[in-house]
Amino acid sequence: MPFGMTQRQAEVGAKKLLRMMKSPGWKVRIWYNLGWNYQVFKDYLRVSPSVIPGKFYCGMSFEADGNGTPAFLYRNGVWKDPNTAVKKQIAYARAQTDAVNAVVTKVETGEKLKCTSVKMKRT
Repeated sequence: MPFGMTQRQAEVGAKKLLRMMKSPGWKVRIWYNLGWNYQVFKDYLRVSPSVIPGKFYCGMSFEADGNGTPAFLYRNGVWKDPNTAVKKQIAYARAQTDAVNAVVTKVETGEKLKCTSVKMKRT
């Protein structure tokens, strides 16, 4: 997020980001914490500006209003299109869940687990 933003800059940035989102239902959050910050959120996702001007990243939490500590890798890259950030975050979360499900299935079926990591497909 850009540092040293004024409240007005956060409001303008939030409105611009909201207009960039292609799917409906996104809401704006603006807050003060050592400077003004903003993001848009929808259900379990939130999109924020990067410190790199004109780029965005997406996070996912277990709380439906977008609050809480991100549950999956929060900054899985930054993109010019915030919708790409959302798609990449969902794909990465899916890969993590698939990897966990593969391990759980092996445990449930009694299959021997190798002492290696489960490979996650990075998108």
